[in-house]
Amino acid sequence: MGYTAILENRAFVALWLGESVSAMGDRINTLGLILLVYELTGSGLAVGAFTLVQAVPTLALGLAAGVVVDRYPRRAILILSNVLRGLIVLTLPLAQGMTHIYLVAFTLSSVAAFFTPALQASLPSVVGAPNLTAANSLLKLTRETMLMIGAAVGGTLVAKYGGAAAFVINALTFFFAATCVAFVRLPPLSSALPQTSGSRVMWNEILQGVGFLRRHFALIRLQAVALLFAAASGMTGPLVVVLTKDRLDLGAQSFGFILSGMSAGALAGAALTSWLGARFSQGRLLGWSMLALGAALLGAASATNLLVALGAFTLYGLASVVSGIAYQTAVQAMTPDVLRGRVLSSLGLTYTLASLAALVLGGWLNDLMGVQPVFVLAGVLALTAGSAASRLLREC
Repeated sequence: MGYTAILENRAFVALWLGESVSAMGDRINTLGLILLVYELTGSGLAVGAFTLVQAVPTLALGLAAGVVVDRYPRRAILILSNVLRGLIVLTLPLAQGMTHIYLVAFTLSSVAAFFTPALQASLPSVVGAPNLTAANSLLKLTRETMLMIGAAVGGTLVAKYGGAAAFVINALTFFFAATCVAFVRLPPLSSALPQTSGSRVMWNEILQGVGFLRRHFALIRLQAVALLFAAASGMTGPLVVVLTKDRLDLGAQSFGFILSGMSAGALAGAALTSWLGARFSQGRLLGWSMLALGAALLGAASATNLLVALGAFTLYGLASVVSGIAYQTAVQAMTPDVLRGRVLSSLGLTYTLASLAALVLGGWLNDLMGVQPVFVLAGVLALTAGSAASRLLREC
């Protein structure tokens, strides 16, 4: 199924426009923030700490966010999240030190911990199950495109007008996204959670979502495959530059070509998934894309020149996006609306933990054995996941 049906859906178009513009603003803002952090500190460690600060709220608030998304109107959560993020970003031109910047990064990520599951949980109600793959692929395709545009625009803006311009533009994109969501009408939850407070009540509601996962064996298998994907990509993502410079002995220009190849593959994957999703199950797509990811990682590990590496990493970008869309669509389709926020948040939390653990493991193994064995191990994990998905999830 193509994009025609979802582009005739006014509610989806409003969400799509808001998210597309906001994605460009996010990239502009990220460039401005990283440059501001480095300008104030001159420290690469400070930039790394900034990234860590952004990851903490996902781990700390993920489960609670799922309860909120299943308890309160999701449209209100989406609007409020965008408005809050816009207001928070507007304080950045006043920043005089790192405390302010770290606080902004932490609060932005905290609000996003509620926004992301609210958006993912709302999408099936907006487009319907038959259009989920097309909707997810179009959102991903547009987001990847706008991130690329945002990188170019952001660099020019910061160079010409300074970081303040980037922050103001990002705030405006959040306000635009909030306005777009205001035109979306979401159906009420079929069985919304009671609006009662208390840690015991919230914990019981979290356990309801976990209990659903424990009884749903297809979701457990799906998440097992996703965690192997997190391990493979988490170990290798930060080491692409190491492979390029140390093993292939290539320079910055070649590294830029490889990153461009990954982006081109991601765009192709997002466009291709809509066509494939209309013909094959999400489980089959996940299995095939994980096998392709394994082949890409092994190809990168064995590459001896730029051309082979470029082909391997282009396939890497394509396979990563196809598997991500297939996974998200399958989870959305298999989870009841009333539980979707908690299930998505629980799965997202385990995925984030696996990614962080893999990042640390990959760095340690690289120091211990070199970069090539890390890519080989990641490729084997991806091939294992693809084989398992092809056998166990073919009907999902």
